[in-house]
Amino acid sequence: KINLDALEKLEIEKFSKEHKVKDYSILCVDDEIVNLKTLKNLLDDYYNVYICESAEEGLEVVENNIIDVVITDQKMPGMQGTEFLEELKRRELFDNIRIILTGYTDINDLIDCINNGLIDRYVIKPWNAEDLLKIIKDSITRITTKRTLNKLLPDQFIKNLYPEGKLERLRVGYGKETDTVKLFDEIREFTSLAENMPSLDAIKLESSFFNFIS
Repeated sequence: KINLDALEKLEIEKFSKEHKVKDYSILCVDDEIVNLKTLKNLLDDYYNVYICESAEEGLEVVENNIIDVVITDQKMPGMQGTEFLEELKRRELFDNIRIILTGYTDINDLIDCINNGLIDRYVIKPWNAEDLLKIIKDSITRITTKRTLNKLLPDQFIKNLYPEGKLERLRVGYGKETDTVKLFDEIREFTSLAENMPSLDAIKLESSFFNFIS
């Protein structure tokens, strides 16, 4: 039997070695200092970690630094997590992946965040350390790919590839879902562009291309 937990740990370790993860920055916003210290202790070996006890402090950090992933609690005094993310969007400080930490009682706030395209991922508290590390690793890959594509492709492609707020897998006939592997492609430069992308993103990219030219 394959030990999936062990494989997951190896994958995270491999990612840490292959990528200069200290080049990536994470912002954690929470009014409880204990939570901030826990997040910093978890992430500090891999990333540059900024911690803020209020949304107002978080806005200042994002305005003055390149932040790759924003992690915010929802329930905070003053500006709450949703309001913080809305302000990031209003100020066009959205070149990042946004993760909200929320409790089961905050489900309506969570739905509003998704519908308004404010978040990319959500994590229900109490969170698991290994799960959160995996989510952040995936988020770094996602924002890196997105920035690369922004430099190379028209906006129409990016909007189709990364529709803000939509958390979905590739859908195929009769409402079924499937994971997809891309073997090869004859579109010039496609393979070199897509080889470091998640397979689903590569499929979305090609689909967007054909929709654009058709």
